[in-house]
Amino acid sequence: MHSSQQFNRLSPDALHQAWQDLRASQPQLRIREAAAKLGVSEAELLATQCGKSVFKLLPEWPTILGSLTESDLLMALTRNDAVVHEKISAYSETTGCDDQYLISGTHLQLCLLLSHWQVGFAVTEDSPIGPRHSLQFFNHAGVAVHKCYLSGNDRLPDFQRMVADFQATDQSQDLVLKSAPETAWRIEQLPPVWQRILICNQMVAQVKPILNQASINLAEFRELMHQLAQLQLPIEITVASPAALQLHQGPIQNLRVTGPWFNVLDEGFNLHLNETAVANIQIVCVQFQQHLLHGLLLRDRQAQIILSLFGEFTEATGECTIWRDFITSLPMPLSQSSALASD
Repeated sequence: MHSSQQFNRLSPDALHQAWQDLRASQPQLRIREAAAKLGVSEAELLATQCGKSVFKLLPEWPTILGSLTESDLLMALTRNDAVVHEKISAYSETTGCDDQYLISGTHLQLCLLLSHWQVGFAVTEDSPIGPRHSLQFFNHAGVAVHKCYLSGNDRLPDFQRMVADFQATDQSQDLVLKSAPETAWRIEQLPPVWQRILICNQMVAQVKPILNQASINLAEFRELMHQLAQLQLPIEITVASPAALQLHQGPIQNLRVTGPWFNVLDEGFNLHLNETAVANIQIVCVQFQQHLLHGLLLRDRQAQIILSLFGEFTEATGECTIWRDFITSLPMPLSQSSALASD
């Protein structure tokens, strides 16, 4: 739990007022950063608006997620402290096995660990283009694990009916966070695509270690991304939150650097990478079944993986040979690499 001694004694009204005061002095501040400054979790801060612009949902996660297949396009957002991964897609198919839940759509794949979801909210918030409607889910530390936004208002009445169906009786603005369960990903229960992704992202302890072949720096990473955009080579970009992995499959095209952020701004896919959070970019080789897979793992200063980048893969032929040749030709042997300086 993120609550500090200073703010955990505040009533929800007082905490909300502190948030409003902070927003008045820093209008561009997002709720995630505001919560950190106030010493509470994002979920606790959001809960201060329960019964107003925010409504707590029943913890019926598979049923709620399954109902989203009736919606049109949604914007799926999964992030960690350094990277935001956004995909616009229908949640076309959903399948579950115990607490592991899979969602697929157009070039979208989601793998969710629902036992680590504590609370969900339906949220309406102001934006420059009008009200935005979303479902937001948080873990036992109050950290956002997944959010999905309506991409338009055509299906707003259906969305509102769904929210009404799953609205919790308890709309208390005081959120009590619980201890997290000890459950973890169980690779043997997942289809091969997610077994591979979990192995590549080191989410499974019992697999063979990854061979770290070399490292590259931020300038080389940017150049790599620009070359991939020029080639229009299909790739796989995965970002994980504490209880969700979100995968983009396909080429990238429109790249832009804005301040500390390296951005992919494509139709249907946005990626925002805070370059100042990147401490190391590893070129790795991963064993999966009979295949060797080559890719990049971006790590923060705590050595946590914040983003992975691998080539297109098929069961019959393995990874794309063009990608393999491309990634294995990257420069800078490991002995010459060093932690990346903040830009």
